[in-house]
Amino acid sequence: MHTVPLAFALLSLAGLMLIQGHCVQEDAFISFRYAANLIDGHGLVYNPGERVEGYTNFLWTVMIAGAMALGADPAVTAHLTGMAAALLLCGLVFCVARMVRPGRRWAGAPALVLLAGTPGLAAEAVQGLETVWFALLVTLGVAMAARALETARTGPAVWSAVALVLAALTRPEGGLVLALTVAGVLYCARRAGVPVRRWLAIAAGLFVLVYGPYWWLRYDWYGYPFPNTFYAKTGGGVHHLVRGLGYLGRFLLNHPVLALLTAAAVPGARAVFRRDVRPALALPLVVTIGYLAYVVVVGGDFKQTWRFVLPVLPLWALLLDGWATDRLARRRSTVRLAWLLVAAVVLNALPSAYGTLRWSRQRARDLERRTVCGEWLRDNAPADAVLAIHSAGIVPFVSGLRTIDMWGLNDLHIAHRRMPDMGRARPAGHEKVDYDYVFGLAPDYILPRGWALVTDGPYEGIAGAMFQDVAAWEAHRRHYRERSVLLPPAPGETTPRYFNFVERSSSKQ
Repeated sequence: MHTVPLAFALLSLAGLMLIQGHCVQEDAFISFRYAANLIDGHGLVYNPGERVEGYTNFLWTVMIAGAMALGADPAVTAHLTGMAAALLLCGLVFCVARMVRPGRRWAGAPALVLLAGTPGLAAEAVQGLETVWFALLVTLGVAMAARALETARTGPAVWSAVALVLAALTRPEGGLVLALTVAGVLYCARRAGVPVRRWLAIAAGLFVLVYGPYWWLRYDWYGYPFPNTFYAKTGGGVHHLVRGLGYLGRFLLNHPVLALLTAAAVPGARAVFRRDVRPALALPLVVTIGYLAYVVVVGGDFKQTWRFVLPVLPLWALLLDGWATDRLARRRSTVRLAWLLVAAVVLNALPSAYGTLRWSRQRARDLERRTVCGEWLRDNAPADAVLAIHSAGIVPFVSGLRTIDMWGLNDLHIAHRRMPDMGRARPAGHEKVDYDYVFGLAPDYILPRGWALVTDGPYEGIAGAMFQDVAAWEAHRRHYRERSVLLPPAPGETTPRYFNFVERSSSKQ
């Protein structure tokens, strides 16, 4: 009977993932391009010969490269791996909850409700990025650290250290998770007298032996302590802080059951200050609060899937699971409790379900359209042509052309440029531009942003949809001409459509 909530959560999450469709998103193809260059012998680079770290998911990119080397399609591989990680995450959370509260009939059910009732988790799982895989490693690492401290056993300590180091290799924030876990471990040692030397020795040893050489090699290769994306997305000061608070607030408003349970459980969090505090409470609490503070400081994210919160959502859910399980144990009616949990899933998911699904459908539409545009460039542009584009994933990957990333994620100059309105004017991660610099590089093709890329008819005056700085275009437009080329109709449609871009007048033919 106790496995019924797990089965319900897995089926619900699988259903949510399936209805998202094939929506591998733009940023995933940036990683695919790095992976392709790696297996082609150029190293982990975006453009051969340019050492720019425009990805933030080293382990995920290397995993994709391994699959590509075996002949697998990177989009399908990332899609299926993300789905598997989401299902494993649910199973892990359920097992951890049952282990922390053995004998509790409903232990694990509230945590699964919160995960299954988060449409963003399902969307991120199928969009080709490492978010859910990272969340799986974070959850395993912190949960096994708590288990190691409570049992004084070596096995959980090793699993914890391995998972946390792999998390640090997956995303730079993994280092923050490891630091927060260490802080929680030391706190448990001080408050409850828990023996921590074994865990600290294993974690420190593995981190130094594995992550240390990796960090030095990437620093020697790229020349910067942080990925290029860090410089492209930061620099807004207090404006980023305000934006981050708004991001976290909107997440809570869009997940009302999570917000209400959190508010109700806050008084119980005082237990972390007891002398006999359990690591199973202290470690997830320290990591969750510390990580959410980091999300606020960096300004949140522009995506509607809440991907910046998802890495600690399972820990958050485990904290609330304990509070809710204690109260569910007082109730006798199994049927009423089952319906209550189902209602909680629906209520928690309802505010964000439509927006998340719309986001995924838009990503699926973008994937199809941008793939066709990339194929046209691959088949018609000279092999040595240079492309300039804002969304530097799908089209550059498919076309294979040398590319200037106009948002700077894969460009050192733009990423390190200071912007006076950083954190205020544009969506997070899409704020740094330098069009005079881009025109100075004389790209052969420049593609517009968003909807103007593909339209039902030839689009005139495309510059207004392409450049955030129209003055720069006016200063250089004499070197370019607008073009609209006919594309094949979309699958299942007969309406013609056009690929719009500007081409350098002296472009190679």
